[in-house]
Amino acid sequence: MHAILFPAVAALGPKPTAKLDLARIQTGYVAWCAVHAPTTAHWTFLHLALLGAVRVLGKSGHVAVTFEMVYDAYKDWARRQPLAAGTPVFKKPVAYKAFAELVEQGVLVTQGGKSLLREYTVVGLGVPSVTVADWARDHPASIKALMQWV
Repeated sequence: MHAILFPAVAALGPKPTAKLDLARIQTGYVAWCAVHAPTTAHWTFLHLALLGAVRVLGKSGHVAVTFEMVYDAYKDWARRQPLAAGTPVFKKPVAYKAFAELVEQGVLVTQGGKSLLREYTVVGLGVPSVTVADWARDHPASIKALMQWV
């Protein structure tokens, strides 16, 4: 928040009548995103599917989720797809590695403290939900079934 709001507040100057408007805040946010945007070039279908699961869980009321919840949602969705859709079900250790990479990049953010069992650490989206939908639509590793689910 500091990195986004500080430039907007600093631009106000010493005038007592100056107001902090939405346009100034959006300018700061856009500048911050340009510097801190995660690199998605190395992401696989699995990265996108796990993010899609977080987004779908969020739309159903889960603000914060665990890896177990995300993996179950992804696995259930992938198993419902016809074989022609090309939606593999990755094993849990492989999926956790991709999940951990998303946490490391800040795309998923730890909520509260870390759990002793890493699969149960509570996380939330660190990017707007609509960004996940954009990635699912535009990323080369995505597939049509994923785009429709997310």
